[in-house]
Amino acid sequence: MPHLRIHTNIARSKIPPGLGKELCQVVAQTIGKPVEVCSALINPDQLLSWGGNDGDEPCAQVVIMSVGHMGAEENKRHAKAITEKIQSSLGITPTKLCIHFQDAKDFEVGYNGTTVQNLSN
Repeated sequence: MPHLRIHTNIARSKIPPGLGKELCQVVAQTIGKPVEVCSALINPDQLLSWGGNDGDEPCAQVVIMSVGHMGAEENKRHAKAITEKIQSSLGITPTKLCIHFQDAKDFEVGYNGTTVQNLSN
């Protein structure tokens, strides 16, 4: 159930069609889960300022959540894959992008009317 949330000051009209699907594929590949259980949320038009600017530079705050598949070495791989995709698709430079990694416990994530923990048993 990995998911990616991108909060950005980029206008919705400048978000490429199909980017959500492409981001799901990036998440699936880097996390190692089937794309069918991955989701991506792009939250455009945010009042987001980086480094005290007027919000006129493209920037983003990103959260990626997964049950497992996170850690010191894994997160380096995730950061590289996510940053490269966001930079190539939205033009946000790596210095204007922050990623927060959330390694959720299986009982903290619900799916299909139950928790991931219950699905694993």
